[in-house]
Amino acid sequence: MSLQVLYFALALATFFVGGYILMTKKNLIRIMMGIEMMILSAQALFIIYAKYAFPNLYDPLLQTVLILFTVVAAGIVAVFMVLVYVAYSKLGTINVEDLKKLRW
Repeated sequence: MSLQVLYFALALATFFVGGYILMTKKNLIRIMMGIEMMILSAQALFIIYAKYAFPNLYDPLLQTVLILFTVVAAGIVAVFMVLVYVAYSKLGTINVEDLKKLRW
């Protein structure tokens, strides 16, 4: 088995672990960690596929897309942290089921 296939399997497993965390956890911090795991594993999958499909090609588009992914991931973390702060300051908890109390 080549090293690229191993990296691909590891990144794919990380993506599915992030999806599992996203679907099963009730804590906002853990949900944010699941989303981040999915974003970072998608970045890794993108890099692995680009290196596998074009092994001798230097592609500046790949770098541009990865910088865009990183900026989007940072924005998601910032918005999520504001959500956690508001939920904790209003309710005293960061449980997802208790967020129904934040409705108008």
